[in-house]
Amino acid sequence: MIRFPLIVSLCILIAPSVSANSWPDFPIIVAEGRALLEVAPEKVDVRLEVIAFDEDSAIAVDTVETQLGDVLAVLSRFDIPAEAITSHDLEKRIERARHDYKNLDILGYNVSRSLKFELEDLAKFSDLIGALAGINNVSIKNAYFDVLDRSEHERELMNQAAEDARQQAENMAAGLGVELGDVFAVSESGYVSRTAQFALSIGDGPYPMMADSASPGGLGRSVFMPSTIEMTQTLNVIFRIQDR
Repeated sequence: MIRFPLIVSLCILIAPSVSANSWPDFPIIVAEGRALLEVAPEKVDVRLEVIAFDEDSAIAVDTVETQLGDVLAVLSRFDIPAEAITSHDLEKRIERARHDYKNLDILGYNVSRSLKFELEDLAKFSDLIGALAGINNVSIKNAYFDVLDRSEHERELMNQAAEDARQQAENMAAGLGVELGDVFAVSESGYVSRTAQFALSIGDGPYPMMADSASPGGLGRSVFMPSTIEMTQTLNVIFRIQDR
């Protein structure tokens, strides 16, 4: 279900001049309009990382590449197209023993490779995450839920915010015994798509869902998915106060 709660805050300025550079030299009403849409998610972008540590750099690299192959096999089994997958370069970090802020002997090598993919068939999300969680050395970091096309929602938000700002400005003008005039200026304070972000590993992100898939026990079978995501729009509108 889509709801359209709208919040608008107003301030009224009736002054001949506040600043020659900042304000017009006629009385105005300034309204800030805020619109909010709650819509059902239509896709999810998932970020995961394959990590391995070993005293031998070659073994760590081979482990990461092998497990990455397993990840790609799972994605293929769930019909994720190649164009929906982005794989980043291999990263290798030397781990050294330290004492008194001095680097000592090399302990081993941390090797990692991150991967992102997009899933539009959200009915597969839970099973897909469960399958990925069963692969050793794979840490599923985040899942970002969003809509496929924002343009229609953005137009609706803009219309709702503008309409509400005018209505509230008219109410304010009527309460003060003045008549609202034409729009003098409009500025877009900000558009925000609060794509629901869910962390799939402990301590990673504001919405931890379950244990890290690289840890013993894995993710289990329960994966939460949001029913709605939020999109907001804010407009600042300056109205003239009509001469009587």
